[in-house]
Amino acid sequence: LFSCQKEISPYWGRAEAKLNGSKWETEELMCGLDNRCSEERIWLIITKTDKISGIGENLSFSHLPKQKGKYMVTFVTLEDGSLEAYCRNSQIRANYTTNVGGDAGLDSYKILNNSQNYLEITDFDENSKELKGNINLSFIIATKSTLSTAPDTLRFTEGKFHARVQ
Repeated sequence: LFSCQKEISPYWGRAEAKLNGSKWETEELMCGLDNRCSEERIWLIITKTDKISGIGENLSFSHLPKQKGKYMVTFVTLEDGSLEAYCRNSQIRANYTTNVGGDAGLDSYKILNNSQNYLEITDFDENSKELKGNINLSFIIATKSTLSTAPDTLRFTEGKFHARVQ
């Protein structure tokens, strides 16, 4: 199927960091209000797709506040998988996963609990809905695919993002 109308991209923004010391950057950011719990919280997904291999990386966050500040990110275990439990615990969550072709899952990582993990909101403009911030995060492998070549530990340092809540 094809169309003469230009496809509207769901992505807006830019992110960059050092991943295990190497440059990591992307312009595939999606951001929105978490209407399931409260419109005062935001979700953010930063995706990086290798155009040759089709391997995708997803760095995702939930429960981001609109207020400026530096927030610790820790591993969160919910007592059950219900929406009520998810909404009751407003701790910022971060996940990192890899996939093939956008849907076939490969690796999943969980945040490594340490005092160096943070997400900092440096600006949120209510009018333009633009969100800016910094990240410093460490992840350890939780589930590793037999096809994986990824390391067991991932460290995002000197990270910056700029996204728009859509």
